[in-house]
Amino acid sequence: MGEAIISRILENTDVSVVQETGISTTDVMSQKAVTDELNNKVDKVDGKGLSSEDFTAEDKEKLDNAVPQTRTINSKQLTDYIVLTATDIGAAPYEIHSSADFNDITTPGIYTMCSSTTNSPSGSHNGLIVLKSNTGNYVEQIAIEEGNGQIYVRYLNGGSTWSDWEQISLSNHTHSAEDINTGTLSVSRGGTGQTSLTSGAILLGNGSSAISTTSILPVAKGGTGSASQSGALNNLGLPKESGNWTPSINASGVSYQSRSGYYHRIGNMVYIFCYLLMNITNAGSDYAKISGLPFSAHTGLKAGFELIDTGNLAMIPAGGTTSHASFINSWGGTSIGIRTADGAVAQKWSTGNNRYLSFSGWYVKA
Repeated sequence: MGEAIISRILENTDVSVVQETGISTTDVMSQKAVTDELNNKVDKVDGKGLSSEDFTAEDKEKLDNAVPQTRTINSKQLTDYIVLTATDIGAAPYEIHSSADFNDITTPGIYTMCSSTTNSPSGSHNGLIVLKSNTGNYVEQIAIEEGNGQIYVRYLNGGSTWSDWEQISLSNHTHSAEDINTGTLSVSRGGTGQTSLTSGAILLGNGSSAISTTSILPVAKGGTGSASQSGALNNLGLPKESGNWTPSINASGVSYQSRSGYYHRIGNMVYIFCYLLMNITNAGSDYAKISGLPFSAHTGLKAGFELIDTGNLAMIPAGGTTSHASFINSWGGTSIGIRTADGAVAQKWSTGNNRYLSFSGWYVKA
């Protein structure tokens, strides 16, 4: 290209002088244009090659916004790759402890306890979750036994004394007698711990103590419903009581030197005893009777009496021979009748002094 230009100059042919670079084979650049282009060149640097890629404004902005190496995370300077722990980012740590004491693990986190039996809830291998309150005074531990998933919990409320481990029952867990090895089981859960008892219920023994003597079982459950004999018989419709009664005869004129009566009742059965020592001055006209029974008798012949002794006591019959009383019967009410050996009921008391009568027996209460 240079030879062509020189030849044109020698031949006095026009040559154009231009001020910019180009690809013309007939034009030449001025000295100024050449100097300007040389000033825009990129100088070569040893060890570095020239690239055809341009450095853009966007690239410059990224560099301007880069994190300064003077910044740190939890005192770790960003001059190189750093490893952040769970604590660095406010997360619970995960650690593996071997032959450790559960009492010493109080930092919140998740732990694997290997070959650690000291203060362990069960076994030597457990997963452990530790939680702590915002004040730091209350610490909870949740242990999960390796192999069976049994869960245990306990807490530390200030100080250094941990609570006992308590097992959390899973939905598919079947309780056995071995599960209950301390404390007592309340009656509300089928035990005999006597946390609460409703009136009339019975308390069974807990394996080492006898049935409580103050407990009762209602009749509806096959018991007596009372701690006392009389109360039990009352609940069974068999009230029990004892006492005295005052016998008297129905003669028109009588004075008593001595008289006494005693009764014992169980349900509707009444057992009585009677003794009379009297002076009879007027027998009267009614049948001979003894009155004052403690309870009205059932209507009908539902009685049995035995004469123990009669002294100087002859009955006056309506007809026939005067004879001693032989037996007594009841036809209801609070009186009993006197009969002779022939069964006559139309008897009256005979008059005289020191007449006495003693008998015992039973009758059915109305």
